[in-house]
Amino acid sequence: MNFKFSVRKGSGIETIEEMSDSRNDPDWLQEFRLRSYNLCQ
Repeated sequence: MNFKFSVRKGSGIETIEEMSDSRNDPDWLQEFRLRSYNLCQ
């Protein structure tokens, strides 16, 4: 498999933002991921 985005070790808000920016995701999707991340903290 050839992935377009390589995630650094660990995860966090900056990683989610980088991933969404590299994929040109719509704002609602990035917000969804950030809310989901915050719920799991």
